[in-house]
Amino acid sequence: MPIIIPHFGAGYLQEVLHLAWSLPNIYVDSSGSNQWLDWMAYDLELKDIFNKSLKTLGPERMIFGTDSSWFPRGFSYHI
Repeated sequence: MPIIIPHFGAGYLQEVLHLAWSLPNIYVDSSGSNQWLDWMAYDLELKDIFNKSLKTLGPERMIFGTDSSWFPRGFSYHI
C-alpha cells in the first residue's frame, strides 16, 4: 500500500528519508510553504531537500503538490 508523506515530512526530513530508504512504498510530496525550514537546527534550503529526497527516493516516489489557497490565481506571491 502506498504511503504519501506530505510537506517533505514538515520538519522530520531525516526520519522520512530513513523510512523511505528502508521501505519502497513511501512517497513524499512537495506541497506546503516549507516554513518548517526556519526552525531546523541547521541551515537547509529547498534545493537541498530536493537533492536529498531525489537521492533517496528517486523521481518515481516524489510527488508534486501545492497547498496554494489562491487557486486559480497561482501560488502566493511572497512564496
